[in-house]
Amino acid sequence: MRNFQFGVFLLLITSSMLFYGCNRTGINYENDIVTEETLVADVEIMESKFLFNFPKDIFISDSLLIVYDIQGYDDAFHIFRKETGEYIKSFGHRGRGPGEIIDASSVDCSSGKIVVCAPNQNKIVVYELDRILSDKPDSYREIQIVEVPNFVKKAVLYDNGYIIKGNDDRMRYGIWIPEQGLFKNVYTEYPQLSTNAEINWSLTDYASRLRLSPDCRKLVSGSYIGCVLEILDIQDDGCFGMSTTRYFYEPIWKIASGAVPKWAVPTDETIIGFQDISLTQNYIYGLVWGIELEVLESGHPFISKFDYSGNPKCKYLINDLMLALAVDSCDKIAYGIVMDSDGECFIGRMRL
Repeated sequence: MRNFQFGVFLLLITSSMLFYGCNRTGINYENDIVTEETLVADVEIMESKFLFNFPKDIFISDSLLIVYDIQGYDDAFHIFRKETGEYIKSFGHRGRGPGEIIDASSVDCSSGKIVVCAPNQNKIVVYELDRILSDKPDSYREIQIVEVPNFVKKAVLYDNGYIIKGNDDRMRYGIWIPEQGLFKNVYTEYPQLSTNAEINWSLTDYASRLRLSPDCRKLVSGSYIGCVLEILDIQDDGCFGMSTTRYFYEPIWKIASGAVPKWAVPTDETIIGFQDISLTQNYIYGLVWGIELEVLESGHPFISKFDYSGNPKCKYLINDLMLALAVDSCDKIAYGIVMDSDGECFIGRMRL
């Protein structure tokens, strides 16, 4: 981790890119996230004995913190006490066997369950935290991904099934109930960030974050390229409807050479948007860069708090490099993965 440069960790393939351009669809971008107030949040480093390698996500489940580390250990997930940061145990073995994962296109936490979408292994794995902590057998469920309209990119636990995110206009979102062999309420709309459909899909998908509100009534997406915030309503029958879209920064991109379908990636001039999103019952919290990729290594992201109408309410400035964010249900404490100047990562806590 000491030689790891965070500003380029998602851009390892960009050396073979061709320049494509930026938005020409007539959207009026806000070019900033203007909040009602700006505060400074001081980060307190918690338990520092555990050595992370490449931590990507952090989640809160009751009195626990769960960190997803994408490399380095035999297990991908690590459990800590929320109050102290004390390490408890790890789970989620890496591999190709039952209940094992090689990599994940998305990870989510809900109702004491960790939901891992591993489409390259053609499966979703759901880990039961209470059974893991009690060392009980059958601590996971594995669901094969079958009979879906397109390639699955993300999965979120919803009711007796999953909200699934696809990768083109055959399905952007849909509800999948695998036990019933049922796929319903397909939603196909995308914000028109580009006049090219394939580029448009990839701009909303590249390193984006997708979260479901605690009451399961709002689905929130934040883009990494350009910083577009989308808030969808979920009706009682499970149908999706767009509530609010905020266009904060204009997306600028390159096309991956030879990619089929076309795939947009950042350039040095791209303003980087959402690094992570965390939802409470009352607010949306975004970990946002708001600066060009070429100056990412010398800057820090900030936390922006939005209401569920998409209005920015408060900006929290942090003097640390934060990689992932989770806000407690009280809306008073935020936890994050923090990287120091030597590239070492720790769990940090701050009062909002």
